[in-house]
Amino acid sequence: MIPVSGKSVSAAGETFTSKLNNLVGQLKREARKSYDAERLIEVSICLQKLLQECEFTLKKCLKIQKKQVYHLLTYVQNYVINS
Repeated sequence: MIPVSGKSVSAAGETFTSKLNNLVGQLKREARKSYDAERLIEVSICLQKLLQECEFTLKKCLKIQKKQVYHLLTYVQNYVINS
């Protein structure tokens, strides 16, 4: 395991996928609150299909970039659903 921001790579990956899973859950909950939320249901279904077809890979950095420190969590966007 390679530490990334104090976490192993697998733990960072689990955090990313769990955030995506939470996003799908939030979409479903918001869709249940409103009967006219067809768009939320559509987005939830499309996101689930996309994630089923995705493959996440970690690639090596270039030699020049290895000297820099990268914080993986800064690349992960937070998703908030406003009602």
